[in-house]
Amino acid sequence: MSSSSAAVAVNDNALGAHANGNASGNGEEKQGVKRLTARQEQRLIDELDAAFLELSRGVRKRHDPSTTVPTLSSYLLALHPLLSHLLSRLPPTSPTAHAYLLRLTLDLLSIVPLYRLSLAPEPLLVRAWLDTLDDVWGATLRGRGWDLERGEEEGEGEGKGNVGGTERVRLRSVIGAGKTGLEVWVRGEEMRLGGGGREGEEREEERQPSELESAVAQSFSRTLGILDALDAEDGAPVGAPSD
Repeated sequence: MSSSSAAVAVNDNALGAHANGNASGNGEEKQGVKRLTARQEQRLIDELDAAFLELSRGVRKRHDPSTTVPTLSSYLLALHPLLSHLLSRLPPTSPTAHAYLLRLTLDLLSIVPLYRLSLAPEPLLVRAWLDTLDDVWGATLRGRGWDLERGEEEGEGEGKGNVGGTERVRLRSVIGAGKTGLEVWVRGEEMRLGGGGREGEEREEERQPSELESAVAQSFSRTLGILDALDAEDGAPVGAPSD
């Protein structure tokens, strides 16, 4: 785990206060997450859907004084309880976990560029989230859980877990498109913060990438490496187009 990913592990109290005992958030009970009954899983799905919907509404109203997520920092902090709840309630082999983890990844990569980037700590928070999602997906693709507080894998799963081929193709696509969008956004925001104008544009090729630009370019390297290995095992072209 990168040191910056520890920044994601903030206190969360927004989701799952009545989570039927599987998710205390203290790391100990998350070890060996038990599979939910059909009724419990449906209740969790309803909770997650409601939380995602509420957060999406807040993002759409981000310029309104009534929103709960007016800044990038507030959005990233509000997203943490969803990831925490997801990891603590569902085992890494659950197709439901895969679907919602993919949804969260897509949301983050597409919503971050909607915001203006401020100075510290926002660049650190963005880097932390990219590191954390890379760690979570790296563990999930290998059939292991991820302890968000300790920043380490849980369980003894090996190999490729049970994330299906279709989900892997979608994940590769989401990461590829998301990284491209983030790279454009970071360059534009850092030029804005630095007062870059026509002269800055003319010297773009000479400019050294910032730490955040480099972090975005290198993000999800672990996940993509595992996806390549799984494609090779399945006989598919490594890094094949994911449309």
